[in-house]
Amino acid sequence: MDNGSEEKRRSARATESLCAWVSFSDMQGVFSTLTLDVGMGGAQLSATRPVTVGQQVSLLIQLHNTDIECQGRICWSRPAKSGPCRFGVRFLDLATGGRGQLYQLITEQAVLPAVV
Repeated sequence: MDNGSEEKRRSARATESLCAWVSFSDMQGVFSTLTLDVGMGGAQLSATRPVTVGQQVSLLIQLHNTDIECQGRICWSRPAKSGPCRFGVRFLDLATGGRGQLYQLITEQAVLPAVV
C-alpha cells in the first residue's frame, strides 16, 4: 500500500472542503471531519487519531444538495507531528446516484493533478 509519499492520482479532484462523517471499523461512534479533496475514486480527509492503512470505514459526505454514503478503505496515511493526520479513503461501493452528484461537483471545481 502507498504511504502517501508519492503522488498517485491521475483524475481530477475538487478541493472544496465538504462536511464528512466517518465511522471507523475498530471504534464505536461517528466522527466529523472535512474533506481536503475528493475525486471519483476517493477522498482525502483528516483525523485527530491515528488511522490504519487497510482499515474499512463508513463515510457520509455532504454535497451541496445531497449526501452520499459509501464504504471505503484507508489506502494511505500521513501521521502528523502536530495537528490532525491526513489519510486517503478509496470508495468501495459508491452508488450510481452518488457518483452522478460527485461527478457534477468535480467537473464544476476540478483541479487536475500534476503529471509526475
